[in-house]
Amino acid sequence: FPSHDKYGNGSEPSVNGKPRTTPNAPTEITVDVSIASGEATVSFKAPLENGGADITKYKIIASSNGDEVEREYLVEDLELVGDVYSGVFDELTNGVSYTFKVVAYNEAGYGTESESSQSEIPYSEPDAPILGDVTVDNRVFRIPITEPENNGGRGQRNMSCSGVS
Repeated sequence: FPSHDKYGNGSEPSVNGKPRTTPNAPTEITVDVSIASGEATVSFKAPLENGGADITKYKIIASSNGDEVEREYLVEDLELVGDVYSGVFDELTNGVSYTFKVVAYNEAGYGTESESSQSEIPYSEPDAPILGDVTVDNRVFRIPITEPENNGGRGQRNMSCSGVS
C-alpha cells in the first residue's frame, strides 16, 4: 500500500515489488579516435543490472590531467549496434591524452561509474610537410623537409624524401 503524509507526499510501491535502485556500472568501455579533429567515439555495453527500472540516459566523462568534462546522452541519441552503445564526445583538444568513464541513469538516479577506458589521444589530419629547395650532389637528390605547423596532434613523425638520377 502507498504511504502518504497529510499533504499527499509519499512513495508508491514498485510495480514488481522490488524497490528501484540505481544501475550498476556499464561495461567494456572502448574508445576510437580515428581522424576526427577533437572527437572520440566512446563505446560500451549496458550494465548487467539496471536497478529495476529502464535506463534512460548515460553520462560520459572525459578525464585529462585531473580535469573532467562530462556529457549526457539520451539512450535514443546513442548508436546501438548489437548490444554496444556508442556516442561521440567532441570538443576535445588534439594531442592531449584522455580516459573515459560511463555512468547509467534510471529513475532512481545515476549509478556507479564504469572503470576508466584506456588512454587515447584525439588527432586530426596533419597539414602536408614543407619541402625545401632540391639540391643534387653526385647524382643524389636531396630535399629538406620541415614538419608542418599543424601536425594533427600526433607529434613529430618520420619524414624523408630521396631519389637517385
